[in-house]
Amino acid sequence: MSQRNFESTLASEALLNEEAVVEAAAAEAVALARAAAEAVREVVQMVQNNNHQPVIRQKGVDSYLANEILRTEIQLSSPDGYANDVLLEDLESYGIMAADGELDDDAQCTENIAVKSARQSERRARRTRAAIKAATTVCASQKAATSSKKKRLKGSSPSMNPLGSLWKMTGRRLLTAKEEVEFSEGIQDLLKLEAIQAELTEYNGGQPTFSQWATAAGTDEKTLRKRLDHGIYCKNRMVTSNVRLVISIAREFEGPGMDLYDLIQEGMQGLIRGAEKFDASKGFRFSTYSHWWIKQAMRKSVSEQSQIFRLPAHMVEASYRVKECTKRLRRKLRRRPTNEEIAVDTGMPIKRVEAAVNLPKYSVSLDSKIGSTDMTYQEVTADPSAETAEEMLNRLSMKKDVHQALDTLTPREKQVVVLRFGLEDGRIRTLQEIGNIMGVSRERIRQIESGAFRKLRSKKRVKALKDYLVPVGNW
Repeated sequence: MSQRNFESTLASEALLNEEAVVEAAAAEAVALARAAAEAVREVVQMVQNNNHQPVIRQKGVDSYLANEILRTEIQLSSPDGYANDVLLEDLESYGIMAADGELDDDAQCTENIAVKSARQSERRARRTRAAIKAATTVCASQKAATSSKKKRLKGSSPSMNPLGSLWKMTGRRLLTAKEEVEFSEGIQDLLKLEAIQAELTEYNGGQPTFSQWATAAGTDEKTLRKRLDHGIYCKNRMVTSNVRLVISIAREFEGPGMDLYDLIQEGMQGLIRGAEKFDASKGFRFSTYSHWWIKQAMRKSVSEQSQIFRLPAHMVEASYRVKECTKRLRRKLRRRPTNEEIAVDTGMPIKRVEAAVNLPKYSVSLDSKIGSTDMTYQEVTADPSAETAEEMLNRLSMKKDVHQALDTLTPREKQVVVLRFGLEDGRIRTLQEIGNIMGVSRERIRQIESGAFRKLRSKKRVKALKDYLVPVGNW
């Protein structure tokens, strides 16, 4: 659980760092554009102060053309027009770019404008173009980051969420008591119809037709189809409306031994079983009844799959009882309870409590090293299915002695015995199959087999094979 929280914390920090970098780059781009505008103002003011000509307006035909080029580049730099409009308004407010309507005012003053070099306009255009390019790239990156963040929060990608369909079911409302009674009756009717179908299948030795099924159920095909559809609908509604209960219980069993998704899958099986067993006429709610079935399915799965070796079901149950009692007593006593206190509270023997406390909590990889040595558990763990040198030698010796005993038979008798017991390919054949292979009848193969067995029973032939017999009991 801590590892999962740690991974989520790292992902959150990475997202915050990415957003901080994007915001810093955007601020830097805007500051660069404003600095360029202030520099242009200072240069223009300096030229006006040192020049004896009439006041020179900085907006002329050449400046208008340069501004139009910049305006076109801004609009084509990104398909998102909002960020570019903001940049245009900001640059116009600083005097870098003039609005379209100012060209007429500039044309009226062309007689008083001195002819000056276009280098200043070119430098200003290059600075502005660089600032706009940087700001546009930053805006696009910020928009992509925001979009990816929304996708992660919503979980819209199926690959990011293997149980996306289950998460959608958690938004469904809980059933009322009246709906639970109605759906329970529909499920019980569906189970009765399925039981009738199973009886017909066993009686006929095959799948019955739909008309036969309807006749056995005492109704027509149309009514049977409606009852089946209604039962399936009731079962689906009963299950899908209680998925959130499965997820909440699965979080209690989550640990290093079992994955959350596996626990939810096992819990869904228990929920379905509880829906089939639920009887609304008893007067209690379905969530109360199915809670036990869900926990029972998860505990069974944990006992069978969470460890390398399978733990007994009663020990797994005892470990969960001890765990729950420990949590309750720790809150009450403000300290860790002793085994004697747990035994008194749970009513279990002290030895059973100690055994439950000492159960292995997690599995160890065979590739992990033992202590500070370079030796792994795999190197010192014996394989129970592996054949030892003694067993291999014994098997080869027995195979040799059996073939020597078969060599005393005729070629036909030896072939029958070898095919009959699969001494060559491991496949045991019937008398009829051997007869088809050798081109004789089944009875003739039985006679040849009986003659071969009479010869093999002689003490001289089986003397070497007696050493391989395993004694049974007192024999």
